[in-house]
Amino acid sequence: MKTIIIEDVPSDLLITKHYLAEYFPQVKVVAEAGLISEAIPIIIREKPQLLIMDIEIIDGTSYDLLDQLQKAGVVIDFEVIFMTGHHKFEYATRGFSYSAIDFLAKPIDLKLFIKAVQKAIDHHRPLENAKQIQLLLNILRSEGPATQLAVSLIGGSGTIQFVNINEILYLKADDTMTIFHLENKVTLRSNKPLGHFVQFLQNDPRFSSVSNSLFVNAEQVLRFSSQEQVLTMRNGDLLKMSRRVGQDFKKNIIQSPKNAEKEGTLLRFLKNFFTKGSA
Repeated sequence: MKTIIIEDVPSDLLITKHYLAEYFPQVKVVAEAGLISEAIPIIIREKPQLLIMDIEIIDGTSYDLLDQLQKAGVVIDFEVIFMTGHHKFEYATRGFSYSAIDFLAKPIDLKLFIKAVQKAIDHHRPLENAKQIQLLLNILRSEGPATQLAVSLIGGSGTIQFVNINEILYLKADDTMTIFHLENKVTLRSNKPLGHFVQFLQNDPRFSSVSNSLFVNAEQVLRFSSQEQVLTMRNGDLLKMSRRVGQDFKKNIIQSPKNAEKEGTLLRFLKNFFTKGSA
């Protein structure tokens, strides 16, 4: 597997090369670079299958590199393993979460490094890789909320499904997995737990947890029963809210409607049902 390492810290470069030589003889490091400017022509010339790079280099970021490659007409279909320092986690998390791209924290943990490289070897899918990188770049370029989500599927040997977020009705926990309920009765099963998706969708005003196992898109809610504390979704599914959540909704909307409107889309939506005395 042709590999290029982009790293401007000599000690980190040596460790990365050592781990590859020790545990992955099938991985051939064909080049290395410490600057974005020198890495671009090398990547164009060598056409690697795997790129291992630090997020921040002396003359830019790995995002700048990918952006410049794309503008140069290079198809970014190679696997990418990103590395970053602990203090840069917040900077990296948003785009990676939505695009289902993993990254490694420095100092590099050997077990996680081996897992990441093995995954790149076992699940190399050029078209899928290109879509993930494109999604990552779109998110980083945009100041608004993400419109798509890359979902790793269970039983799909690492297959990624790209989902339009506004087509999600709700997410349901299934042990350590998550079931996506989408428009047109489509369902997907992800190998990630519900908390994984809640973590980066919770700031999206369309979504709210209505119980420990359900995460709902308010724009897909058709009706709310305050007596039974049940949501009817646009596909006809009935979702039972937890008693605490139901009581909180009723209290916020009936007693403090102005405050409720500030809480997010779900409360604003349900306010109509409470004030109209819905069933």
